[in-house]
Amino acid sequence: MATCPLCGSRDGLDVVHDPVGPRLARRIAEVACRSGVGTSAGVRMRSAATGVPWGEVVEAPEAAVVEAFALLVRAGMLRVEGNALVIPWEASDVYTRILEDPGWSGRPLDA
Repeated sequence: MATCPLCGSRDGLDVVHDPVGPRLARRIAEVACRSGVGTSAGVRMRSAATGVPWGEVVEAPEAAVVEAFALLVRAGMLRVEGNALVIPWEASDVYTRILEDPGWSGRPLDA
């Protein structure tokens, strides 16, 4: 299994009991580590918006996943561009910290 070059992400993290938003953020970070491409706008994951069965990945109903995506977008932590997801550079530190903290459950991350 691949390991993130930035944070050495822990494959197989058990996040099943976390709320949907934190599980989704963690999985997005893992996808970014494995297949994201740095662009001027941020880390771009091609086909991630439509090519990944996010409900299955985070083991949550579709409605909950849609709401979690909406919250990430409203918070400025994610952009949807066609079929791609983009983590803006301004939010990349948050995703790195999410991966570094296996106990992160959605609480605010202090600077």
